[in-house]
Amino acid sequence: RAYTRLCQRHAAARTVGRWWRFFRDRSAARAALAARHVAEQAAWEAMTARFWREWPRIRKSRRVIVHIPSLSLAERQRRTIANLDVRQNAQMARLCDVKDADVEVIYVAPFPLNEDTVSYFQRVLEIGGTHDPAKRFRVVVPENYHKFPSHCSLATLLLYSPRALRRIANFCRAKDAYIVPNVVGPDELRLSVRLGLPLLAAEPRVAGIYGTKSGSKRIFQAAHVNVPPGAHDLYDEDDVLGSLAHLVAHNLDVPKWIFKVDDEFGGRGHAHLLTSELQCYPALLQQYDADPSAWAGESAQAAVQDRIANELEELLPRKAVLSCKWLFRTWAEFMAAFARSGGVIEASPLEVRSSPSVSLFIEPDGTVQLKCTHEQLLRDYSFVGAAFPQSAVPHPALRDAALAIGRACYAKSIIGHVGVDLVAFVDEQRLLRVWAVDLNLRMTQTACMFNFFDFLMGGTYDEQSGLYYAPPTAPANALAQEPAARSEADRRCYVVNEMLYHPDFAHVHHSAFFNMCRLKGVSFDLQMKSGTIFNLLDSFASCVIGVLAVGKTQLKALKVFADCLDFLQKEVGATAEVEPEPNGYLEVSLKDIVNSIKGLVDRSKKHTRSGKDKDERAASRGGFSAQSRKPSSAGTVSQLAPLGRAPPRSPMGESVTSSASHLFEQ
Repeated sequence: RAYTRLCQRHAAARTVGRWWRFFRDRSAARAALAARHVAEQAAWEAMTARFWREWPRIRKSRRVIVHIPSLSLAERQRRTIANLDVRQNAQMARLCDVKDADVEVIYVAPFPLNEDTVSYFQRVLEIGGTHDPAKRFRVVVPENYHKFPSHCSLATLLLYSPRALRRIANFCRAKDAYIVPNVVGPDELRLSVRLGLPLLAAEPRVAGIYGTKSGSKRIFQAAHVNVPPGAHDLYDEDDVLGSLAHLVAHNLDVPKWIFKVDDEFGGRGHAHLLTSELQCYPALLQQYDADPSAWAGESAQAAVQDRIANELEELLPRKAVLSCKWLFRTWAEFMAAFARSGGVIEASPLEVRSSPSVSLFIEPDGTVQLKCTHEQLLRDYSFVGAAFPQSAVPHPALRDAALAIGRACYAKSIIGHVGVDLVAFVDEQRLLRVWAVDLNLRMTQTACMFNFFDFLMGGTYDEQSGLYYAPPTAPANALAQEPAARSEADRRCYVVNEMLYHPDFAHVHHSAFFNMCRLKGVSFDLQMKSGTIFNLLDSFASCVIGVLAVGKTQLKALKVFADCLDFLQKEVGATAEVEPEPNGYLEVSLKDIVNSIKGLVDRSKKHTRSGKDKDERAASRGGFSAQSRKPSSAGTVSQLAPLGRAPPRSPMGESVTSSASHLFEQ
């Protein structure tokens, strides 16, 4: 018995010792990892500070730009994006940075590029004037790309591919170099530390704060630009009900309210509710009209808001319209996303005149450059394409607001590429109103395609007017022209679609497609600087292609674009009834594009006939300005001058045919 007890004690002592050593080793490993993280963070901050300090010298010297177009979103979001690798390869036009003779480019691709795609872009670079382009850029593919699940981001694949990291490090050794990411996440910071290269972008922690829907509202407030009446930093259904009731009671003239999940993108996390769905809405209007002074009283407001909130609790699950029902099937699922990530509510007009976007580049020394402005073509809040330049809003008002937003971003330590989304509409008093609605802390697809366009044009972008001018095509004749006429002749516009979907692309060979293009005249004229340019993603394996149509006016660019659509319908195959699979970063069918450009064609014709004088007078009274803001009991509510009561929605246009050319018939 004594021996047995002794053995038991020894066994217990060994167990205690084993667990004590395990706890000691684990604590030591945690302390070592924490110390390593602190040291790496300190080294990264020192490297970033040195990069910011030396930027004036770096931007004028020979340098290497490492482009990592990774979509470093949350895993639950990446799992819902089909063909994630193709989406991450949609910005191969970043190679056009070699237009600067002092720049070499390393492009990190998510999969091995076939010879057709590489040779196509080499030819494009040669056309743009780059001598021996094969020596000016390198394409690096993570060697372990095939060993990870398809939902892993490009940054993750590169982080766990040591051979690719060594190639990048060796090429950048003893050279000024920096990383230009896409969506910034924790892995971009780890890559920056591993490679010893700074990020030309916001720190992931800062991007996580201000890159959300709620964070963008703080930037807009700091910039003193117009934003819609709304509430932000909402995290549960009670917040949503209380804030929406407050907003409706204080903005009876707003016809529609939009709900946005903080960390979603591409219109995926959008829903909306029409104010007219409230059964009590006519009674509220009558009560307000009867005694406007009593309406603002505290007791009256409390009663009205309780009445609205009680009705909303029952109304929202039935009447709220979800933009992506494949992602959020019910209102309860949508509210669960709100509770997880937070969100915003903001006012929306029934009829949006246009959706301008502005691309900014914020340099580390604080210089804010306006790179370009576009008019976005949208389908149910999702991006379909864009037209350059935007013409719905007077450019000076748009420029001043965008630069103010850029300065506010820099004050929050945000640098690099930034995109600003806005909406423009005409209120009941026929005044043009513009609201800033979203902020993208990355190189957007429109900014990337503008660089592609600028590279091929070789012209100049006038930041003061927002117009682009190609080099004169006929110098001898140009001497006899007036300067204004010469500028008009040199002006260039374009329409772009980043991912045009056609199921028959999978059966078309690269060389056969471009032979058909040459035979049918779907090409780019190097002398006239106009025509159609294609952006290859993977040589048609995923049935998508990017299209850039250039013309001297927006109408002519739209006509070139429509001719390209007709060519695809006739030569590749008619697909009027085929829709792409929903995947969160939507590919776009021919039908979607024709639907989206109808309104743009009509506006372009009207703009050509009437000019801009009326809009400029309206914008001088109803453009961007600082506005008062009122706090809400739930989240933060911003109050602006109300919209006019919306006129009845105009009826839908005629049905879309399989051809796009009919849009240009007078």
